Amino acid sequence: MDWSEATTLDGWFLEKEVPLPERRLRGFAEVQVIAAGFALRAEVPAAEATAFLRTLSLPGTRSNARTTR
Repeated sequence: MDWSEATTLDGWFLEKEVPLPERRLRGFAEVQVIAAGFALRAEVPAAEATAFLRTLSLPGTRSNARTTR
């Protein structure tokens, strides 16, 4: 099967399998290898993480942040 269906409180969804370039698949594998060596530094409860993420700017909104290259 090259698709899957899901029904949630938000509605019905159909996800179709799409071909990925080999370089993207290699990237996914490399991330897994690198992440395996990570050490846990902190744990944040879900409610606190959600509250923090909501304080971040939404995509498309202007920020006063300045960057340099």
